[in-house]
Parts: sequence; structure tokens; C-alpha cells
Amino acid sequence: MKLGQMVVWALFSSRLLIAQANFPAPIFQLQDVKHKLQKNGVQVDGNVLTIRSGVGTPTTINVLAFSNDGSLLAAGMDFGRVVVWNITTHAVAHVVETGQGIVSAVAISPDNQFIATAGREKNGQLTLWNLDSGKLTRTIDISRTPVQSLEFCPKGDCLVVTENGTAIVFDPVHGGTLLDLQALSERMPVLSRDGSVLMTASGDDFILRRVADWKVMRSFPKPVKYAWPLALDTQTGTYVYGEPNGKPGFVVANLDADHPTNITGPSLLPQFNPSTGFFASPDISSGIVFGHSGARLWAWSPKSGKSCLSDVLYSESGKLSPNGLFVASAVDNGVFAAKKAAPGVLVWSTVSVIDSCSLLKP
Repeated sequence: MKLGQMVVWALFSSRLLIAQANFPAPIFQLQDVKHKLQKNGVQVDGNVLTIRSGVGTPTTINVLAFSNDGSLLAAGMDFGRVVVWNITTHAVAHVVETGQGIVSAVAISPDNQFIATAGREKNGQLTLWNLDSGKLTRTIDISRTPVQSLEFCPKGDCLVVTENGTAIVFDPVHGGTLLDLQALSERMPVLSRDGSVLMTASGDDFILRRVADWKVMRSFPKPVKYAWPLALDTQTGTYVYGEPNGKPGFVVANLDADHPTNITGPSLLPQFNPSTGFFASPDISSGIVFGHSGARLWAWSPKSGKSCLSDVLYSESGKLSPNGLFVASAVDNGVFAAKKAAPGVLVWSTVSVIDSCSLLKP
């Protein structure tokens, strides 16, 4: 739990007390193996709060990432620790001690052999690790930090790195830069579900680039000035964007240039805030949009307009698995959490959420 998020979450919590949190119980929880914990970087002594810069709290999970096949889930933690769980067995499969301080981004390669990590220490280096051995295989120096997200291309031959809104596409196999989006004044990249298209924002436009050669396929005006692309599905021709000044600011739109339609999420949803962790992604089989903002998981049906929320989890780390079977969120047991809970990752079946919340019913 970071200090800057405390005020944001407090505001969200007070506004959302009028809404009943009707998520079902998670189907299981993933927890780290026992190990020697570092000294907590956040201490409260009476009315005095002390924070050790760049360290954090031992059990805090900053980011989650599923493997492409949904079989693995990685968690980037404070003190440089990265834990990878097997979703089927619920057991810890791999642990990588990165030495990167507060780990801010992780991504598992498509073949499940490597994991890319980035954090606040080591001068912002991007590192690639072999999962089986836990050994470092490649280091890429990055001049712009902090890294907000990492995403492998489907063949594992490129890695999209978002740094404070700007982005670079690296070659993780041979090293080197494939595409410098900052030089092109393009920001906020997101890969399509099938990995064939990269969507970015530039000025007043959204831009679609073909991953095969990085050439621009088309561009079109953004629905609103500060629209932030969050998810793209080229097969259905839809995308999700966030609007920082909107209420709540999550919108499902289509790519039809002649007849565009936008469906805005209900006011019940926590507001989109790009300064904290967030995600919003549709489950293609059901059309339900799952997301994480305001320290809660949520689900929303653009068709019926219904939505539901989890309890406040005091974490901004959430993710929908690529196969749409699971949605996960970290739960924080830090000094700011109102209710003490075992730290780790809570996992829900998307089917149970949809059924419990009656999202598909008229």
C-alpha cells in the first residue's frame, strides 16, 4: 500500500458505501511460501508515519500478470520479490529475487520459460529471468522510469514496455529497440487480445499499428481528449478506454469509423484513476467487462447495464486471465488496511461472478 493511494482509496470507500459489494466469495487464495521477511519499510508509531524510500512492505503485491495460457500467475512485490503460482495446484511454482526494490511490472513469456521484471531500483533496468533456474538471462538498461507495465508479443519476439505513459518496444531475444513510441509522440500502448495490433494514443487520435512490421494501419479521433486505451479486441472490433475526468470513466467503444457507438459504465463503478493501478478488460465469451480500480474488483455488463463490486481490498493489483476463466486481485494486509486478512492473491471464477451478480439477466 503506497501512501499516495491512501487518500484516493479513502475517498473511493466513502463514496461507495451506498453500494452493496455483491461479489461472491473467491474460489481460492494464493499465498507465498514461508520465508524470512525484510523489515517493513512503512512504520506507524503513534501519530508518526515513517516510510523508507524505494523499499515498501514485505507482503505488498504491486502488480499481477497471467501467462498466455492462464496456467501461471505472477506477482511483483516489494523488496524485489516475484512469486509465480500454478493456477491448477495453487502452489508456488517459482520465486525470483530480482533486487529491484518495489517491483512495478512483470510479464511471463508465451512459452512460460521466462519472466520479465522491472522495479524502482537497479537504475530502472528491465530484467529477463529463466523461470526454472531463477537465473538472470538478460538486462536491458532503461533511461525512463518507472516502468508501469510489460507485455510480451504472442511469439515472444517483442516486449512492450510502458514507462510513465510513454513506451518502447524491445527485442527480448537479441536486445535492442524495435520501436520508440516516445520519439513518435505516442503513449499508453496496449496490445490487442490476439497480439496482432498495437493501439496507442497521440494528441487527439488513437493509432493502430500492425505488430508484424509496426506500420500504422489507421488512426481515428479519440472519443474524448484524455482517453486512455485499456483493452482491444480486433475480432469483435471493440476496445475499452478510460477517461480520467469521467464518472466513472470506463467506456466500451467500437472501431467502426462511420457508425461508432460508446457505452459508458454505470456510476456505481469506482472512477478511473491512471495514477494508481488499474485494468479493464472484456471477457469475449460473455461480453462482461472485468476491471480493478478504487481498490476493488468489479464486473459490468454493457448490454444489461448491471454491475457489481468486490469488497475494498486495499490493493490496486488485479487481472483477468487471457482465457477469461479467472479474475484475480491482491489483498493488502498493510498498516492502512481496515480489516486484517491473510496477504496474497484472491481468485474468482468469472462464471461465478457473472451468475452471482445476475449480469446476463435482463
